[in-house]
Amino acid sequence: MLSKHFKKAAEVPCEPPLPPHPYLSLQGDEIRLLTINPGSPNLESTSQISCSLQHVDLPGSQDNGVGGGVADSGRHRGYARDWPELQTAPDKGRLLKTDSWVQKQVLSKYDEKSQQSLDPDVGGCTLAHEEGLPWRHSWGDYVALSYVWGPQTPAKTILIDGLPFLVGPNLYLALEQLRRSQRIQQGFKVWIDAICINQQDIDERGQQVGRMRDIYASAWQVVSWLGGGQDDSDMAIDALRYMARLPTEPGEIEGLYRVKRGMDVRPLFITWDSYESPFRKEVFKAILGFLTRPYWRRMWILQEVAMAHPEAPVLCGGKCLSWAEIRDAAALITADEERFGRLVTGTLPSTWNFEIGQARLSERRHLSPERLWRLMTELLQVQNDQNDASFPGVTTDMLRPLLLARDAAVTQEKDRVYGILGIKAVAERVSLVPDYTLPLAVNFQRFSSALLLGGNLDLFRLVSLLDKPIYTKGSLAGLGSRVLEAAPCVHNLPSWVICWTCAALPAAHLRAAYRAGGKPTVESQSAVVISDSCLRMQGLIVDTIVSLGTCHPAEATDDYPASGSKCSNNPYGGLDETREALWRTMVGNSTAQGECPAPEEYAWLLDPRIWRDAVAGVFAHGLGLESVMKRYGSLDLCGYSLKELIFGSGRTRRPWGERYYNPTKTQREALAWAVDVLAWRRLMSTESGRLGLAPTGAVVGTGSSFFRVAMCR
Repeated sequence: MLSKHFKKAAEVPCEPPLPPHPYLSLQGDEIRLLTINPGSPNLESTSQISCSLQHVDLPGSQDNGVGGGVADSGRHRGYARDWPELQTAPDKGRLLKTDSWVQKQVLSKYDEKSQQSLDPDVGGCTLAHEEGLPWRHSWGDYVALSYVWGPQTPAKTILIDGLPFLVGPNLYLALEQLRRSQRIQQGFKVWIDAICINQQDIDERGQQVGRMRDIYASAWQVVSWLGGGQDDSDMAIDALRYMARLPTEPGEIEGLYRVKRGMDVRPLFITWDSYESPFRKEVFKAILGFLTRPYWRRMWILQEVAMAHPEAPVLCGGKCLSWAEIRDAAALITADEERFGRLVTGTLPSTWNFEIGQARLSERRHLSPERLWRLMTELLQVQNDQNDASFPGVTTDMLRPLLLARDAAVTQEKDRVYGILGIKAVAERVSLVPDYTLPLAVNFQRFSSALLLGGNLDLFRLVSLLDKPIYTKGSLAGLGSRVLEAAPCVHNLPSWVICWTCAALPAAHLRAAYRAGGKPTVESQSAVVISDSCLRMQGLIVDTIVSLGTCHPAEATDDYPASGSKCSNNPYGGLDETREALWRTMVGNSTAQGECPAPEEYAWLLDPRIWRDAVAGVFAHGLGLESVMKRYGSLDLCGYSLKELIFGSGRTRRPWGERYYNPTKTQREALAWAVDVLAWRRLMSTESGRLGLAPTGAVVGTGSSFFRVAMCR
């Protein structure tokens, strides 16, 4: 017998599930497009969303990109690619403080620049000017929607050809906003994967996923939907649009702040300079909310953003901005990261002046510049490469989309591979037809095989060879907690295959080609042969590892630091030459931007004071050079201990002096990059006396090898 509670619940009638939508099969090069009935301009949000589906031929390259017929004239509806809602000016009144210094110092200097490109008569046409113009195709034109599926409950009902159709809450909000936009009311159709692909037909889904590069590239515009308005997203968009029109030159940026000078009365105390921004505090919180939206972590946006035009609209709630505005706003934050970026994240206490190393910690990585404004820059660089006709595709920048894909969020793990097949740098090397019926491990192996057979060995930078999990001591989860940083692959893959699912270490990517041994002596490319699961290629064994440092201060193992036999040879020469080899190794002889070789100013990294004590005012999350010295100061490196290379010994011992204060901008960049490079890598020396960086899984006695196109990276 049911209890009263359960009996009452059982008596509540349940709505029967909707039958599958009666899709018609796609024929040849057809795709489906959605027409959203716009309704009245003042449409209530609660009114029914009504749409219709239409089959059209996908514009293809064989007919000049305009399948289905096209207007002969170069002027057609939307010929300027403008999105009318972008012509409105941001509301700066809600962004800036009302202090008199803001009015005099900021508004009077920057207001004229901030209003540039906001005149609706500049750089585009209005819809009234397009009356009478033909469509680009005989059947009209369309935009492609880029969005996050998100949770599919509570499902919302729309009408398609008069029949009810269930969509997720986020897509429903996107449809509501789209039907209010002028271009949709003008008659532009929409391609949306959740509706225009029969998701119940696995064969069609695989076939259409393989065509998504063409679908997005052929669209009049790619429209990005970040989600409904929340967390002051309207304020964030106004702020980013305003910032996009501000100068990024260092001298100009200084004028944005009111400076309060610190006090240096050492040895009693020291306080740092503080900077007052003209923006209200709420603005920085709103920007952080915008940059941490789920959209930016979604796998499929890599390909979709790559296909978008710089002036394509990005919609969020009831407001929008362009990708070009996001690019310029991100450039401003990057140029002023130590002040503006700090205000955005709000993670650094006032007792510290600068923060480095947070991107190397799994618990804090989501609030690091790498995952916020620098992520915007990386996405837009992929977009720039995609749209640049001179970009050859076959370049080391293929690693950029691969790295972004590895860190992205997916609903299906197979999409980590399928979701980037349309990106130019990948598409020109890999020709795979998505097949969702294949096991995950098979898909990963197919993808790695295709990349290697295309002749690019940079893929090996992403391969993890861990034999046991790596934990660190947690700082946010409570005392005694452990954080899993990375684990061995559980998919039984060959060692040369990238696993896109198992957690990868949060190591910094070395963009430059680091060659510890100088220029390669062999330039020819090694042939790659793959038979079953075995990879065969020609290489050279150049040395054997004899000592290895720890890869992280919280590394939970007793196996490191590790030392074997001492090397009896030093190919660099004397002590000074070995010290130079050390600092160049610490930064991969490069800068964070990939410039190589590293500038001579980075030799400051050998200053004994920054190895004895942390640089005053710099918060390095325990990853600073003083931590490296404590962990393996006695490690043998080319016949010297690390302590001897830094502090000297006997007659060569260098005076320590007082703690280091007020490093220059270049010195801070050098320290931040050294911390990033050394985290999750092992400083090593070899039997013949070479210095280098080894992956986390390296052990003493391992042969150090290079292939003919990738030497000692």
